[in-house]
Amino acid sequence: MENSVAIPVTPSLLHNNLSASDQRLAYVTNATTPNPQIHLISLQSITSPEASVFSTVKYNDANTILYMGYVRLGQRYFLLLGLEQNMQIWSEDGNSMLAYFNKGELAGAGADTYFTGGYGCEDLSCILIGSSLGTITLMRVSEEGHTIKIDPQSTISPVRRAPISAIVSLGVKALTCDELGGVTFWDLRANNTIRILETEGAGVSGTGACMVYRYACVSFGNGEIRIYDMNTHTIAFSVWSHTRWITGLASYPERGIFASCSEDCCVNVWTLQRDELELVLSKEIPNTLLTGIAMCRDKLVAVGYDKARLFIIETIT
Repeated sequence: MENSVAIPVTPSLLHNNLSASDQRLAYVTNATTPNPQIHLISLQSITSPEASVFSTVKYNDANTILYMGYVRLGQRYFLLLGLEQNMQIWSEDGNSMLAYFNKGELAGAGADTYFTGGYGCEDLSCILIGSSLGTITLMRVSEEGHTIKIDPQSTISPVRRAPISAIVSLGVKALTCDELGGVTFWDLRANNTIRILETEGAGVSGTGACMVYRYACVSFGNGEIRIYDMNTHTIAFSVWSHTRWITGLASYPERGIFASCSEDCCVNVWTLQRDELELVLSKEIPNTLLTGIAMCRDKLVAVGYDKARLFIIETIT
């Protein structure tokens, strides 16, 4: 039986609703008064529940949160919030808003645009933001003294206009998955697309993405995970990981490990070593609609809708 730690407010139904920095876990709660809340949990809560520290992001916005996640750029973590009307970038501890962009401030954004997905591109010193128009906006991050500046640098328009659901990058290349099942490779330096791979069939919306070495792992609503080689722009592996919609995906990029969770109440852990894919753990959390998973330090943790528990699934070696 997995261990668990009590959390003060239950998680919402938002998918990919758990994200880790090197100090904290973040999730969106069911609380909606006075506005949707993002709770932060110190990582020491996992090993020492009696020393748990909980806090909230100090923002005030009544719009629905459509995306929440930490992105890493160099030694810093940023917390990204994609809402119906705007995109917000916060400090790792949730105390300071570093950037705020209304949809009208970003190139190509219209009245129906919303922002989903984010990733740090080290080679270009940018945070990548995906949108419902299928565009990628590059946010340039710079430091002036003790001040962090975040400014829109450019927006890359797609050949395929489908809402982006997740984004990852390697070097100056990016990969996005979208709500229509497509996967697009991008050249960020040349500001264009490299290749588009489309998936046919029911329930094939892209639901999440993470990096392991040179591979981009992409999850889909039909329970499948496809692993793409970022160098050759091809599918390297394809596995049926779950029987229902995959709601969370996380990885240790440099350790060759990634994990997924699903509406089927199961967590699966995979290794990708020496170009071989292996399932190393499958665990069920009964009667729990899992909505997010994260790898932090040496622990694999998950949350479930309307469950006031942080589930500690496994120690990762």
